[in-house]
Amino acid sequence: MESQKAGFSSAALAESLPRMSFAHAIAWTGAAKWLGQLLSWASTLVVARLLSPEDYGLVGMATVYLGFVTMLSEFGLGVAVVAHRELSPLQLAQLNTLALIVGIVALLVSCFAAFPLADFFHSEKLPPVVIVLSTAFVIESLRTVPQAMLQKDLQFRYLAIAQVVHTVFVTVAMVLFALFDLGYWTLVLGNLLGSVLMTVVMTAKRPIRFAWPKSQELPGIFTFSRHIVIGRMAWYASIKMDLVVIGRVLGDAALGAYTVAATIAAMPMDKVTSLVTQVATPYFSERQLDPGAMRHLLLTITEALALITFPAALGIALVAKDFVLLALGEKWQEVIVPLQLLGLLAAFRSLTPVLAPIVIITGGARLSMYIGLLKALISPFIFYGATRWGINGVAAAWLIADPLSNLSMYVRAFRRTELGAVPYIRCLVPAVIGSLVMGFAVFALQVAMPTNWPLALRLGLEVIVGAIAYPLTMWLCYRTHLRGLYQEFYKLGRKE
Repeated sequence: MESQKAGFSSAALAESLPRMSFAHAIAWTGAAKWLGQLLSWASTLVVARLLSPEDYGLVGMATVYLGFVTMLSEFGLGVAVVAHRELSPLQLAQLNTLALIVGIVALLVSCFAAFPLADFFHSEKLPPVVIVLSTAFVIESLRTVPQAMLQKDLQFRYLAIAQVVHTVFVTVAMVLFALFDLGYWTLVLGNLLGSVLMTVVMTAKRPIRFAWPKSQELPGIFTFSRHIVIGRMAWYASIKMDLVVIGRVLGDAALGAYTVAATIAAMPMDKVTSLVTQVATPYFSERQLDPGAMRHLLLTITEALALITFPAALGIALVAKDFVLLALGEKWQEVIVPLQLLGLLAAFRSLTPVLAPIVIITGGARLSMYIGLLKALISPFIFYGATRWGINGVAAAWLIADPLSNLSMYVRAFRRTELGAVPYIRCLVPAVIGSLVMGFAVFALQVAMPTNWPLALRLGLEVIVGAIAYPLTMWLCYRTHLRGLYQEFYKLGRKE
């Protein structure tokens, strides 16, 4: 067999490497992401004050398209590397070359698409932004397989350190670019330089050679990758269709305000969820033949995730008005209501990505693709109808569309893990109760405070009350349960 001729398989290599426990992987990756989150928030606030809504709107138009093409440029190869336990060095080399080829094709497609895209959005400044940002496709394609192998080998300590270095670099670069009055190029160049840095760091740690890809030597991987990439593109199209519709119907100023609201609302949830799914995917892959083990892992991760994201999401919605007026200024008032609505949505969205690895590694890549295609077909009509109420209407439409569109994903994951709805709902109860108590305390404070108090004082008191009410509720009502959850979570980190 080719794997025998080429040397040790990737699974054999992984066994020879020091294994990082799940708990330690979460700790390292979480520390990196939260440090990065703090820096990202700080840089976003600084840069938002220096740039205009039109600057964010212009780059937002480009990133809607580029994010869609990114789904194609990666071609699902990273997931394929993690999901397939036995891959020889020759197969990895072929996948590495395939990733580079797809990245080059994505760059060429973007160069041709830049001008029609500018006509669609009625923006003459858009083509150079699209072309420059598209060079990241080639740069990032070089790290697709090395980064996937680092995840598969559970090298999360190195990945965490790399993420911190990347975030610090991009944060400093963007602030400097904004201070030098580069306008929207601040966002373009900052992201591009960040891509270069991460590629260098990933390939230096896990270099992969190149070999011309041959379909007969990659059995099943092309089909798997095709389902993954089509599903991702359809999924991305559906969740970014709100930006397309707003940019087309309501204009770049409305798009800029909505983009800022969506970015702030998603920041805490995206970091936490991406942290868990990034770490959990290799562990789900290891347990793909054991429904009971996957079920236990799913419930433990979901409950821990809800305990973090539910209060954060509700907190964003509660303090949105004072936060926006204080941090961004009066010119961003239009951000407040969408931020409140999208903040609430973020709680639900934080849980659904945990289901995706289960669906995909248990043979549901095709189903995931069909679900994404259906969502992509329906979402434009929903958001177009919602634009009659402006960006507030579009944000509100998500509260209905998103839970319904993910229902089939829940059904599939529950079946594959032999999980019932009642145990799943039960694991969410502590987070829901604690968040509601916190929300009531903060709301009561807002009603009691005089409206003429300084914004900084109001926001500070709201944050303090929320930060006290939630953990106090958890300690009074669920401390024994949470102690048991911690022990279960730590056990997941030990090699079975």
